[in-house]
Amino acid sequence: MQSLQKSGRLVLSLCLTVGLFLYAFQTVEISDLTARYTNLSWPFVGAGIAAIIANIFMGTVRFHKMIGFFSALNVPFTRTLKANIAGLASSLFLINIVGSILGRYALLRKMNVSVAAITAIVTAERALLVVIGGSLFVLGWSALLGFDALFQAMREMALLEAALALTLCLAAVFTVFRWKHEIRVLTVALSWDVIGKTLGLAVLTLLALAAMMATFVFCALAIGIEDVNLVRLAAIAAIVVFVSGLPISINGWGVREVTSIFVFGEIGVPATDALALSVLVGIISTFTVICLLPFALSKPKQQEPVQDQPSLSRPTAPSDRSSGGYFHARQFDSNFLLVLGVSASLFIFVTLHIPIGDSLIAINFADPIAIIALSLAVLTAVIQRRLPFRVPRLFLAWLGMLSAVLVFGFVNGWARFGITDWALSNRLMGWGVLLGYTTLGAMVVTHWGRHGLRRLCETILTTAAIIVLFDLIHREAALHIASLDTIASNFEGFSTNRNAFAFQLLIVLGIGLAYSRLFARSSTTWGYEVLLGLVMIGVWRTYSNTGMVTGIALIAVLSALRLVDLRIAIKAVTLAVLGIALIAYGIPVARDFLADDQPAATLAVSNLFREGQQFERWLTLEGGWEMWLSNPVFGSGLGAFYRLGVGEHGGNIVIHSTPLWILAEFGLVGIIFAVIIPTLVLGKFLLELPARVSIPTVIGISVCFVFAVFGLLHDIAFQRLYWFTLGAIAAAYFYQTPSKTR
Repeated sequence: MQSLQKSGRLVLSLCLTVGLFLYAFQTVEISDLTARYTNLSWPFVGAGIAAIIANIFMGTVRFHKMIGFFSALNVPFTRTLKANIAGLASSLFLINIVGSILGRYALLRKMNVSVAAITAIVTAERALLVVIGGSLFVLGWSALLGFDALFQAMREMALLEAALALTLCLAAVFTVFRWKHEIRVLTVALSWDVIGKTLGLAVLTLLALAAMMATFVFCALAIGIEDVNLVRLAAIAAIVVFVSGLPISINGWGVREVTSIFVFGEIGVPATDALALSVLVGIISTFTVICLLPFALSKPKQQEPVQDQPSLSRPTAPSDRSSGGYFHARQFDSNFLLVLGVSASLFIFVTLHIPIGDSLIAINFADPIAIIALSLAVLTAVIQRRLPFRVPRLFLAWLGMLSAVLVFGFVNGWARFGITDWALSNRLMGWGVLLGYTTLGAMVVTHWGRHGLRRLCETILTTAAIIVLFDLIHREAALHIASLDTIASNFEGFSTNRNAFAFQLLIVLGIGLAYSRLFARSSTTWGYEVLLGLVMIGVWRTYSNTGMVTGIALIAVLSALRLVDLRIAIKAVTLAVLGIALIAYGIPVARDFLADDQPAATLAVSNLFREGQQFERWLTLEGGWEMWLSNPVFGSGLGAFYRLGVGEHGGNIVIHSTPLWILAEFGLVGIIFAVIIPTLVLGKFLLELPARVSIPTVIGISVCFVFAVFGLLHDIAFQRLYWFTLGAIAAAYFYQTPSKTR
C-alpha cells in the first residue's frame, strides 16, 4: 500500500505540473517563444547559474547547522553538501518535500541520521521559507500592485482573521488544559539559545531566497526584458519564487510559468516574455543540479566517522531543560511527532482561497503536514521494514480495500468517459492526503499513548470552539457597523461550506463528550463545559438541519448508553441554549433598543444566511439513484455524476449522499468493500464491548455515528478531520505505553 501511495503522489504532482505547463503554453506561440532564446546574453545566464550555486551553498550551510541541532551528530560539511544536492536532484522528479527527504536520507543514512531527523529538518526549512518567503511575497506584491491590492487579496483570503483566530486557539489550549510537558518543551524552544539559532537560520534562508531572486532577475536581463526596472523585477521575483516553492508541483514547473504570466501581465509585459523567462529559470536550475549530481554521488576518499543515532522510538522522560534534552535523539523524535499532530489539529479547520487571476486556489494549512507525515511513514516502512505505527490489521486491510476501490473506480471512469479533473485531483489526489492524516493520527497515538490522544482531542475541541466564538463576534461586529463584505453569507468558520463546518463540529462534539467522564473528576470543569457549549452553538448557527438533527441524536444516544457524564452534558446543553437565546433574541432586541436608525444593510441580512438549493439536493439524489440502476454492479466510474454539470446554470455538483455516491460511481462492489464489510466488523466489535467502555471507543462510536447519519444527505467522505480522528483511535486500540504526565 505504501508504494501505491508514493506512486499516487508522484502521478498526481506530475499531472498538475504538466497541466499547468500546457495551460501556460496555450497562451503563446512556440515560434515566438524560441525566438526569445536566439539572442540570449550569456554573461547574464552565467550570472544566473552563479546565483543558483550561491543558493545551494546557503541552503547547505543551513542544512548543516540543522543536522547538528536536530540530531546531535557531527556530519562533515562535504557530506552535507552532497546530501543537499541529492535532495535537489530528487526534487526534479518528486514534489519538493518528498524529494528533499528521500534524496538527503539516501546519502546520510550511513551517517546514522534518522528519518525523523531529516523529516524534521525539511519541515523546519519549509516553515522558515513560508515565513521569510511569505514576507518577501507581501513586500513584492505591495511594491508591484500597491497596498490596496494586497489588502483586498488578504480580505478575500480572510488571512488576518485566520491568523488571529489561530493565535487565540493556541492561547486557549494552554490556558484551559494542563500541558505541563508541552509547556516545558515550548520554554526550551523559546529560550535565547534556540531563538539565536533560529535567527541565524532565518538569515541564511533570506540569503538563499535573495540568491534565487537574483537568478530570476539575471534571466530576465538575459532574454532582454529591459523595459521593467530592477525594483519591479525584484518584486516579481519575490512573488514567483515563493509560489513556485509551494509543495504542489514537481520542481516548480507549471506553477512558476502560470504565476509569471499572471504577474507580468499585471504590468503589461507580454505572456511570451514571461513564459520564456520562467522556462529559462527552470532550465538553468535543472542544469546546475544535474552538473553537481556526479559530485554528490562520488565516494569519499577516506572512511567517514559514524556515530550512534537511535531510531524512532517511544518517548522517554526529559532529563533536563537544555535544548539537547528536547531536540536530540529519542526525545526529539517523539516530540517532533507530537508537534506535527498538534499543529495539524490546529490548522485542519482553516482552508483559505488564494485569488490568482479569475480563479481561486484552495489551500489547507494542515495538508503539507499530512504529506510530511505520510513521507515519514513510507520511508520508515521501506527502510526499517516496519510501520511506524500500530493499528489493527483489519483497519489496514480496510484502507487497502478503499484504495483499491478508488483506483478501480478511476480506471472504470477513464474507460467510460475519460479522465476528469475532479476525479483525478479532488478524489484520487485527496485520498493520498487523507492517508497522510490517518497516518499522522496513528503515529502520534502509537508513540504517545493516552497522552497523545488527549492532546490531539484537546486541541481539536479548543480550536473548533474558539473559531465558533470568533466567527460569532466577527459577524455581530460586522452587523453593527454594516460592513458585510469581509465575511461569508453563511456561518462556516474557515471551511467555506456551512454543512462541512457542521460536520466538523459534530465530530468535535463527539470527541468532547467522550472525555466528559474523565473531566468530571476535576475540581473545576467550567472551561471544558463552555467549550462544549460553544461547539453546540456552532452546530445550530450553521443552520444545517441535518447537523442539528445529528447533534441531538448523538447526545441522546451517548446519554442513553451512559457513555458520557450526564452532569457535564446537561450543563453544556444549558449553556448552549442560553447562548442560542442570546444570539437569536437578546442581541437583536438590544440592537433595536440602542440604535434609533438601524442601517438598511443590517436589516437586509440580519442572519447572514443564504438558503441552499434544496431542488439541486433532491436532483442529485434522484440522479444518483438512476445512475446506480444503470450500472448496479461496478458503477459508472469515478467522477461520472460530477461531469454531467446538472447544477444551477450548468454548474458541477456532487451527489448529496455518501452511500448513494458510492453506489452510483462504484456500484455494489464499492458498497460492499467500503460500507458493508466495515459495518459488520464494527458491529461485532460493539457486541464484544466490556461494561466499562474506554474513551477511544466512545470517540470511535461517536465519529462513526456522526458519519453514518450526516452522510446520508451530504457528501462528507473526504473530510480531513474524520480520517485524522480515525487514525488516532485505531492506534489507540493498542496502548503500548503508560499514560504520560498530563
